[in-house]
Amino acid sequence: MQWLIDIVLEAVAALGYATETWVEDKGYLTSTYVHRGDPDDYDVVEGDMVDDNNWHELDLSAIVPEGAKAVHLVVMTMFGAVGRGLFLRNTSQIQPYNAAYCISTVGSVLQYFDITQSLDVNRKIDYKIEPTNIFILITVRGWWL
Repeated sequence: MQWLIDIVLEAVAALGYATETWVEDKGYLTSTYVHRGDPDDYDVVEGDMVDDNNWHELDLSAIVPEGAKAVHLVVMTMFGAVGRGLFLRNTSQIQPYNAAYCISTVGSVLQYFDITQSLDVNRKIDYKIEPTNIFILITVRGWWL
């Protein structure tokens, strides 16, 4: 009976290796999250951004290292009106359907958002801010390599 157990063990070992190779070939589970640590200040403040309801680039290359695929952000916003917001997307996107939305649910109240956003190869993202913002503060919490 040991011969049967040996055959099963060999098949399971081969299947595990084949599965691991398949996962690696597809690029799954190959990213690593890097926590940034404890920054001294906010990375982006309202004065660094334009609030004209048009899309603009936000360059994160001074913070995020080369090869990063996505960024983890904490966004603090306060808008003077309900339903106003900050929108974030990959620079290659045109349509708004897969953007990150930070929308005010109450006017003149501080709100926090935890955002994961993919980066382009230059470590940039697009943003759009609707008018009536009081302030926006963004901190890079970490990134995926």
